Amino acid sequence: MIKANGGKGTMTKNKKILGLILPLVLGFLLMTFLGACKSEEKSEEKMEAENEMVVISKEMLVPVFGQGEGTDSGLLDVEQSKNELKISYYFFTEDLSDFDDEIEAELAPKIQELYTRIPEVDRTAFTIFIPQLGETSYKPYVSFVLTREVVEKTNWMNLLELEFFNVVMDVKYYE
Repeated sequence: MIKANGGKGTMTKNKKILGLILPLVLGFLLMTFLGACKSEEKSEEKMEAENEMVVISKEMLVPVFGQGEGTDSGLLDVEQSKNELKISYYFFTEDLSDFDDEIEAELAPKIQELYTRIPEVDRTAFTIFIPQLGETSYKPYVSFVLTREVVEKTNWMNLLELEFFNVVMDVKYYE
């Protein structure tokens, strides 16, 4: 037997249920999509923040190392890349016979202060310049590399007992 309304009551009921469920499902999908987009934006922002470098200027380092010129030892220049800070340091000395001991005594506390003051510094390459006669007033004498890990692992304050040039890495003397 066929109903007089042709089963329209069931269809109307299904349409009402579908009319209620469909917006909920679409709303859920939309919220999920927007949440994923926001999560991706936050991830991108976080990655950008991690990739942003703290710019370390010469002005930031002069209070630590002093300004090198004439008979005053100190900073000549600084360059920064993503992975390394390059410091050119002028060391005034008249006698190179005790150079290693003198540079240790002068630089060790300054290096400790650098790593304490600026936590973003990790790898630092130093080139030490000394006075010379001639066209330029100084020339490169030695270079070396240092990392935060080395400073922390070697108990840097006792560095003078550890022999500076045996602790630092990639030591290179110039002619």
